[in-house]
Amino acid sequence: HQLLAQHSAALCETLDVPAAPAIENQPVVSAVPTLLLAGAFDPATPAAWAHLAAETLAASQVVEFPSDGHALFQGPPCARDIVRAFIGDPAAPVNSACADDQYFYFSLR
Repeated sequence: HQLLAQHSAALCETLDVPAAPAIENQPVVSAVPTLLLAGAFDPATPAAWAHLAAETLAASQVVEFPSDGHALFQGPPCARDIVRAFIGDPAAPVNSACADDQYFYFSLR
């Protein structure tokens, strides 16, 4: 992640992109129902980031998939079922039991 940040900073400098306002570095604080899906093997956005984001999202639910990676809504059927349930009733707790039962899911589409 540090390497990506260094490359991004170098690219912004090359393109003469101005620094973002300081508020961009502040966490989002909201009571809007939010579903955060996290894969334990996600190389782009670690599961810890979902838990960190949830700290300031009062109505958030974090579902961590211990055997999966990135873009979960495109992967295991369990993740799609959880998303459908959340969209159907964002205020209700989602049943995430299937996330613990998942094995690595590979889509060859």
